[in-house]
Amino acid sequence: MEASAVPPAPDIIPSPTTRHLIVATTVAPLLWLAHLIGSFALVRFACANNASWLLHVLSGAALVLAAAGTWVGWRAWHARSNARMRADDPNSFVAAVGLGSSALFTAIIALSWIASFVIAPCDLV
Repeated sequence: MEASAVPPAPDIIPSPTTRHLIVATTVAPLLWLAHLIGSFALVRFACANNASWLLHVLSGAALVLAAAGTWVGWRAWHARSNARMRADDPNSFVAAVGLGSSALFTAIIALSWIASFVIAPCDLV
């Protein structure tokens, strides 16, 4: 009976897929854009109907979804940083850019939400 060769150990940290990198780089900026447009569209209605809670719901939903995109970006970057990062590996760069841009736009959404607590909707009309 022949001794079987031991197969090579699989990579413990999987490489981020293209889908993860696309989510990490696009979700938070697109949510910021939707939050900005939605806030401008809802402010007159919120002022006329005394429904400023709509702006808070919009901001909270955008913040939670953007944070989820940031989490995907962190996981993609973490997977690349634990693996051997090579200068010729474009996934490492895209993962870092995705994490940075997602974190930035998530912070912008959070700061916009804080502003909606300070400034009443009717002050903007």
